[in-house]
Parts: sequence; C-alpha cells; structure tokens
Amino acid sequence: MRMNNKKLMWILLAVIIVFAGFNIFTFFNNQQNYEQVEFSATYSFERGNETKIENEVLFAYEKESDLEESMEYFNSVSIDEKMANYKEVLSKLEEQSDRPIEVLEYDAVAYKENGLLRIEEVNVVTGMVKETENGWITDFGENRLELKENSNSKLVFILPEDAKVISAKPEPTEKVGNVLTWMNVGEIKFPNVEYQ
Repeated sequence: MRMNNKKLMWILLAVIIVFAGFNIFTFFNNQQNYEQVEFSATYSFERGNETKIENEVLFAYEKESDLEESMEYFNSVSIDEKMANYKEVLSKLEEQSDRPIEVLEYDAVAYKENGLLRIEEVNVVTGMVKETENGWITDFGENRLELKENSNSKLVFILPEDAKVISAKPEPTEKVGNVLTWMNVGEIKFPNVEYQ
C-alpha cells in the first residue's frame, strides 16, 4: 500500500520530534514501527536574521520492508511538497514564539546506512535570532527541546568565529570556541545565547 501525504508528514514530524510537547500522534494515528537511534540538530547563526539548520536522525525499523518503503517514498516526493510540509510543522512551533518563522531554503534526503534509515534535512530560516542593544540573541520563544538521555540526542549552536559569547542559558554541556553543544540533557528550553 503506497504511503499518502499524511505518512510523509509523519516522517517529517519524526525528524524534528526533539521539540518537547510536539507529539506526532496528535496529528495521525500511526503505529510506531521504528526506534530513533540518534538525533542531532546543528544551528549556524550569524550577525543577521538567517539561521542554517541541519537535522540528522537515524531510525531502526522493525521490518526491512517498512524502511525501504519510507526511504523510497520520502525520496520520491518533490522538494516543494517537502518544504510545504516542513513549513506546516514550523507553523505549529511558531505559536510558542513572538516572531514569525520564515523558511527560505529546504532540502531533505533519506538513505540506508548499515541497515538503518538516515534522514538529513538542511534548511535556512529567519526568526530564530534577534538583534538586541548588546548584539544578538538566539530565541524560539517558549519552545522546549527534549534531548533524551538514552537516545544519543544533541543540539549544536555554531556562532560566528569572531563572536564574543556573553551568556548561554541553559548552560551547554560543552563549549569549544564558539561551538556550544547540549547533549542528552533531558527537556530544556530552546537555548538563549547572547553574542556580539
């Protein structure tokens, strides 16, 4: 049975399920036939309104046939349709922010890797950083993230190489230069990082 658009939406939602309280099952009644093995989200900020987001998620499927079906259908859908669905997902998260989120670019691909399904998304958005009197601050309103301790989940913020980090809340798990990482820390508010 061929997947419909709702199935694609479900897959896309699964990729950004790291946002706490955003439950794909409130949209669709799908049986979960996969397990998230790994998740990483990398946000590259600049001194401006645009943010590049790179999401990677690795799924283990109970059945090889389900993995193949998900991968083939995901890759057969046009970028325009994927982008439209992604915008729909962000519009739900936007409700917890005081600024609109605009998607400028979007691309996504799924492929098999050692018997697992890897989905990679790369997109550019506006609305996740704002200018302040002191410089810039990352912000996504009241949205919270769930970086589960047992799921190899991490969030990475990359700031301009010459930027001065003024504050970071919550405190990152590690900081190497201007690369801040939160790993397996449970539920946290989307980090507010102020920099110049």
